[in-house]
Amino acid sequence: MATSGRLREIAVCPLCHGELVWSDESARCSGCATVFPVVDAIPRFTGLDGPAVRADKFQSAVMSNQTWTARAYNLGRKVVSSEYMPRDHIGEFMRQAGPEEVIVELGSGNRRLAPGVINIDLFPFPNVDLLAEAERTPIRSGSVDRVVLDTVLEHVPEPHKVVDEIFRILRPGGSVVCMTPFIFPYHAYPRHYFNISRDGLEFLFRRFSRCRVETNMGPTTALVNLVSEYVGVALSENNRVLYLMGKGITLVFLFLFKYLDAIWSRVPRSRNIASELCAVAEK
Repeated sequence: MATSGRLREIAVCPLCHGELVWSDESARCSGCATVFPVVDAIPRFTGLDGPAVRADKFQSAVMSNQTWTARAYNLGRKVVSSEYMPRDHIGEFMRQAGPEEVIVELGSGNRRLAPGVINIDLFPFPNVDLLAEAERTPIRSGSVDRVVLDTVLEHVPEPHKVVDEIFRILRPGGSVVCMTPFIFPYHAYPRHYFNISRDGLEFLFRRFSRCRVETNMGPTTALVNLVSEYVGVALSENNRVLYLMGKGITLVFLFLFKYLDAIWSRVPRSRNIASELCAVAEK
């Protein structure tokens, strides 16, 4: 089924969960009569009772690969990066999905994990199907089989509300994969509120029938990232070019050490000093 058709089948008003009446220009709630605009074929459910969220310009350019600076930065990250995942938890999660399952990615940015995945984000990147807050989605209760949450919780001020929303939209037996930083530098997009430990993830997903927390990016990635960030910040004085140069030059000398995490990934206690953790929970 096409993504747009599947989306309209499960979409409801994010305010009262009433049915939506669709037109080319809007989606109107049959319950509370709220009208949500459709702009450039993307339904917009954001900014309903507060100021619009603004994205960092550079991060937006990086995610959309729009400017020469962003393209150079993305190319550099492919060659020299502080991040290494010995195991692709999201890939494994997606490969377990059946062909008819309804899958939603919250905070998708400019990517689509697979055809048919419904992408929700705050910003209208390419590949985004609708705009909505992760803690208040226009998705029918119990209508989703899988949810992907890739480094999103640190960017919301009340992460427990996002997890509660995921619990609401998942059917019984549905599951979620959640990646979140633990020992990781500040990265505001648009804000960075929290890093979360294993205990924190287990607490957030306590309503689920089971929750498994594992290391996604290990201690060496954390160390390389922190050292390169330290040098970049020390040299930059709020100059983004100097920051990127300082971090990039440091990574040239350090980035190969991150592959030691292939060994650390087999050590359960690496979760105590991991750069990023992965939680897989089932409702």
